[in-house]
Amino acid sequence: MGTGTNRRGNSACVRVNHILFDISAQKIEVSKLPDLKVSLDNVLGNDTDYDDIPCFCRQSIPDEWTLKETRELKLIEQGLTFDEVNRVWVVKYPWIKNPANLPNNYPSAIARMKATEKRLLNRGSEHCKLYQNQIDEMIAGGIARKITKAERVSYTGPVHYIHHHEVMKPNSQSTPMRIVFDSSASYRGHQLNAYWAKGSDILNSLLGVLLRMRQEKVVVMGDVSRMYHTIRLDEKDQHTHRFIWRDFNVLKFPEHYILTRVTFGDRPSGIIATLALRHTAEKYASEYPGAAKMIMRNTYVDDMVQSVSSEEKATELIKEAEHILASGGFVVKHWVTSANNHNFTGIKLLETEMKKVLGMSWDIKSDQFYYSVRINFSPKQNKIRSRPNLLREELEYKFPQDLTRRMVLSQIASVFDPLGLVQPFLLSAKLLMREMIMDSKNEGWDNPMVQEYRRRWLHFFKELYNLENHRIERSIRPETRLATQF
Repeated sequence: MGTGTNRRGNSACVRVNHILFDISAQKIEVSKLPDLKVSLDNVLGNDTDYDDIPCFCRQSIPDEWTLKETRELKLIEQGLTFDEVNRVWVVKYPWIKNPANLPNNYPSAIARMKATEKRLLNRGSEHCKLYQNQIDEMIAGGIARKITKAERVSYTGPVHYIHHHEVMKPNSQSTPMRIVFDSSASYRGHQLNAYWAKGSDILNSLLGVLLRMRQEKVVVMGDVSRMYHTIRLDEKDQHTHRFIWRDFNVLKFPEHYILTRVTFGDRPSGIIATLALRHTAEKYASEYPGAAKMIMRNTYVDDMVQSVSSEEKATELIKEAEHILASGGFVVKHWVTSANNHNFTGIKLLETEMKKVLGMSWDIKSDQFYYSVRINFSPKQNKIRSRPNLLREELEYKFPQDLTRRMVLSQIASVFDPLGLVQPFLLSAKLLMREMIMDSKNEGWDNPMVQEYRRRWLHFFKELYNLENHRIERSIRPETRLATQF
């Protein structure tokens, strides 16, 4: 039962379900297994199948799953239903506070809208066009709709307006800007996100998905399009997702809109989308076990990844997965595969040679992982570096003279390595960082370091670029081994 033990002489401090107390180690008696079973039978009955008893020990659930989170997860599941007529998932948000207590935040919404307008107009017409196009696409796609004055007056339920703003994605060619709705904005001490249950983290293990991706010779990857927006909001939740906009016409009164679909940024939205996806797959677990297993076990947020032993199995898997997802209203934006694209007729494949897979850079043609080194010491503006990344040949003369611990740590942390493939190299940086911290001559995270340490860090970052010369085979299966699944 205990999750940890600290010994003090003849006593031990044992933690059981977050309760701390002292017991004497000399008084501990360990029952034999047959005696323990008899005791359990006396309590639970002789016919009890112990495998059916749900276990909430730390070996069966992640450490971060508290009893509160488990109950919240059940509350979220209870609000998720499938509309058989319209073939769409509908959710009632898990309210843990009375939404009637939400204050009217319309004045705040007006102020935030004007601030967003001003910022985008100052950035130029191109930014305004990108923002307006996304608003128009949301309305055309049924993600949002305009509400009339009569509807606003007749509705008597709780109302809340959500602020929205732009987030720049300079490295994205398809969506260089996206709109974000801020459900965490505070108004008179109230935050919309604080009114909802969060639940527990039910995402699949990123490491596990990547390891299984390397299991077989052929890999397929699918991107679920607008996964969150596939799930429809209940009417009450729609009116607590109102927003205003006036198409950059500063002389016009703002129009009122409501969001009709689950919104990225809402506290329970990630769990809702993941549960809807998994419940859709569960319906076909017996008919299409391979595809259902991929959706339930090898999906991370909206990316599905599965490795199989042949191109024929890859084709079959894709078609089955599309059939399953379509039954729940989900659509796959595109597929990517390491196999010969000519064998995938009738399947929407993304024609590209390089692809990001769960943060890993993947050369599809050679079927290898590789690393792209990005070193940038420039300050951030709106969470974006103000200057381009340094090229290898620029590092020597653009390396900061006043280098600090914080600047170095930021660069080391930016190397994303979930598989641990380059940790032996990064270990040298961590050891050097530890040496600096222990050195009394280099105190403070924002004070310039001495030249000797600066020289050693310059050498490390030069060596860091050598990672780009290394390729790692995506598949770890030898040609002579039989295919297995684990």
